[in-house]
Amino acid sequence: MELMDVTLASWERAYRACPDATFFQSPAWYGAVAAGLGGLPSPLGFRLPGGEEIVVPRLVRRVGRGLLRRAECGVEGGYGGVLAPRTLTAREHREVVQALWARHRDLCVVGNPHALGGAVPEAPDPTLDATRVIPVLPAEVQLAGFSATRRRHVRQARRAGLRVTVEEAPAPAAVATFFPLYAAHAARWQYTRWVRDARWFRTLLAEGRADLLLCLVWEGGTPIGFQLIALGAGAALQLHLATHPDHNGSNPGTLLMADSLEALHARGVRQLDCLPSGRLAAVATYKESLGGQPVVFGRLERQGWLQRALGVASRCWPRPSHHSPPGAAVVQRGA
Repeated sequence: MELMDVTLASWERAYRACPDATFFQSPAWYGAVAAGLGGLPSPLGFRLPGGEEIVVPRLVRRVGRGLLRRAECGVEGGYGGVLAPRTLTAREHREVVQALWARHRDLCVVGNPHALGGAVPEAPDPTLDATRVIPVLPAEVQLAGFSATRRRHVRQARRAGLRVTVEEAPAPAAVATFFPLYAAHAARWQYTRWVRDARWFRTLLAEGRADLLLCLVWEGGTPIGFQLIALGAGAALQLHLATHPDHNGSNPGTLLMADSLEALHARGVRQLDCLPSGRLAAVATYKESLGGQPVVFGRLERQGWLQRALGVASRCWPRPSHHSPPGAAVVQRGA
């Protein structure tokens, strides 16, 4: 398997040509992460023995107080995986992972749950996780897949006069509309791992605008909830969802989900990935009440001796509190 240079243009072509790619493998996603959180998007290319060219998205960044150079194939909670015009054989997939393994002392490789092959990278003892995926169906069939409680919530929201709008390719200026909702929702959360500021969202929309949908739920002329969705060949991804806590009694979130799924169906999308829920069992249950089913994927971690030593040392140092400052924006991803 021959290693080859990859330009941004060839990465984009590979992303568009891959039948199971997600937005998390796109140059736009890696560019947004690098702009907001640091690192250098640096994809790797391989030429298979038959001459086919494949691309592995990769971000290289400094971690461990800048002492380590870590390679990440799958960044910031997103999926990794190979961009190939066909499904790789198990042997080909294993060889790609082994090539990454040999190249990097400090490495993270995340699988793609929507890949036709290779959702769990081949290596000893991968860490397994599960996302929740909702099949996208005609509206009447979709609602039948909701729980009785969720169907009642949709009816109540419609009777209350709530409505949903869908904007394709939202411009960065749209952040001014939905970021206050994000911040109000976030004020209830204490863990700061996924905190994002308005600049992060503007960068994301600037980089990935063509692949995004912005769904807003309105009460009169006031937006009271939003959902930001990324389109892709493998599945649409629920990047962020938030509703204003003062309006949750009218069930805007469930109406937002119902009408967003209807909009996705009209665009030919067949799956909405609501993303993993971590240890938030109530969030997983909510997604399942909308018809979501768990889909497993894997993650591989390799640590060199220095990273392992720093990990031991960090457990001996006092850690800062994870409690958010007043008004901090913390979002429950995929809630």
